[in-house]
Amino acid sequence: MNGIWTLPNPRSEEQLALITHLTIVSLNDLDDSYIWQHEDLELASYSMSMIYNLIKDHKPQVPWLKVVWTQRGIPKHNFFSWPVVLNRCPAKNRLLKWGLQTDLRCVLLWEIMAAKAGCTSVRQWPVCLSAMQSLSLPRHQKLFSLLAWQSTIYLLWNERNSRIHRQLFRPSSSISSSAISLIKNKISSFRDSNRRLSTLMMQHWL
Repeated sequence: MNGIWTLPNPRSEEQLALITHLTIVSLNDLDDSYIWQHEDLELASYSMSMIYNLIKDHKPQVPWLKVVWTQRGIPKHNFFSWPVVLNRCPAKNRLLKWGLQTDLRCVLLWEIMAAKAGCTSVRQWPVCLSAMQSLSLPRHQKLFSLLAWQSTIYLLWNERNSRIHRQLFRPSSSISSSAISLIKNKISSFRDSNRRLSTLMMQHWL
């Protein structure tokens, strides 16, 4: 203010060192300017992705990357699959660890969707995840299988929460109808951008 630094009292040694340095910086009447720079690279504009990659904790790529963050997937299903794969949700295997008696198998919806996708029916989560990672199918069938898998996860979790917290129950036929509608709408959504893929997936469905 009026050519003088107006700064709060420092609360750490780092802040004190910064303020001490600022007191020896000479001010001038030129307009301020700023640049975004990483090492020797000056950026024309701020890059969120570059800054994120600079500050994030880099780890090896996980084997389930492409089955969770699927191209042409349903965004909310992609996102929800992430904590599920990381075992951050209190699913049945966690309930077993807590001492609650329950069956690891879940046949509420997956039997129906697996049949539609042409997959072998699997009833345990590690086997299911492994099966999705090792899919060896044409592109349209693989995408279809992943859409069915993620829709199943998403809708089953919603139904689970509804039953536990609101005491509301839907029959499996109603849940599978919701999944069918979600997948058909998603397939139809990219008819303009990739008519061939959309047609192949719809034919596979029917």
